[in-house]
Amino acid sequence: MGNSSSRPIICNEHDETVSPSLRFSRQREMVVASIFTNLSTIMIFPSEHSFDRYKKSGRKIRIQSNLENDGLGVPLLECDDKFLSQTVSGASKPRYRIYKNVLQPEAQKPPHPNCSIVCEDKTRAIYRMPFCEVYKEIRGTRTSYRYVFYTPDGLQEVLLKRHRFSQNMDTRLGEWNVGWRLRGSGDFDLKVIPANMPTLLEDKEIRKAKKASSTREDATDAILWAKYLENSGLSMPQMVRKRVSLHVGETSFETDAAAYGLIGVPWFSQVIACMGMVLCFLETEERLQST
Repeated sequence: MGNSSSRPIICNEHDETVSPSLRFSRQREMVVASIFTNLSTIMIFPSEHSFDRYKKSGRKIRIQSNLENDGLGVPLLECDDKFLSQTVSGASKPRYRIYKNVLQPEAQKPPHPNCSIVCEDKTRAIYRMPFCEVYKEIRGTRTSYRYVFYTPDGLQEVLLKRHRFSQNMDTRLGEWNVGWRLRGSGDFDLKVIPANMPTLLEDKEIRKAKKASSTREDATDAILWAKYLENSGLSMPQMVRKRVSLHVGETSFETDAAAYGLIGVPWFSQVIACMGMVLCFLETEERLQST
């Protein structure tokens, strides 16, 4: 990992001063990985256990054993960067496409009109479905990443903004402003931004007023939601490489502490996972440009 001394995600489920939706009882440890022969696609696994099963099975996901243990050994999400060698800054075409593997009863209606079957038996099936498209747009000193998610209730959008001269990024999850903050060499923290602190999502005047009234202590006390920890310890090429550990705080009412596969991953954890994969691509691009 990098050289960050970032603090851990705090399990604060009994802290009544914190919003119930931010009282974390579990730290999910997801894995961002890639295959040596396909640099334009990265995967994220819902747990270390799932990633280990994937490696032990010889990277095979279209096998019957993957229907066991709630899809253990199958990546939760896959992100494609089809424009890895190009510069795409327009907002009309997606820069990244993200697919989701879904385990459900075989008799149930497929989760998306354009999904495909990964594997199935008489009772269960794993489908690969379009889940999110990410649109990149550059305006002045701001770069925007617009995440458009497919859900059974329709499309949902999440906007993330980044300053041209900074690696920090701001977005909004539900009712909370949050920001990815660089902690060290390749490591980031996702923090809940206090209401009195400015974000890149706000206009210039609001940011100016908030900046004048906020203090350094406000940022220090911000709740830590997730940690992006780059795996820089391996120098030799590997067929399957663990690129990043993504630790995400989850609450007891939305997650099962014993679940390690495709079932029961909370919505915000899925959104954060999508951001983590795109962040992995961005960090790789910046590293290549600086060499």
